[in-house]
Amino acid sequence: MKVTGSTGSHDFDQTRLINYKFGKYEITVEVTLDNKFTGITEIKVNKDFRSYHQKIASTKVLDVEEYYKDE
Repeated sequence: MKVTGSTGSHDFDQTRLINYKFGKYEITVEVTLDNKFTGITEIKVNKDFRSYHQKIASTKVLDVEEYYKDE
């Protein structure tokens, strides 16, 4: 919503945002209600920047036999 001019005058913006995946990027595009392109609002890199060792360290494996020993 755009607020312009004096108090009480509002120019309602009739747009919507659409997310597109493009390779390793995620692009947010703004279009009008009749699907006319108005602009690009955001570009994100869709990548996990952790190293292989950091990814492996975040996954935990529990040995059930350690907790439930037969006595």
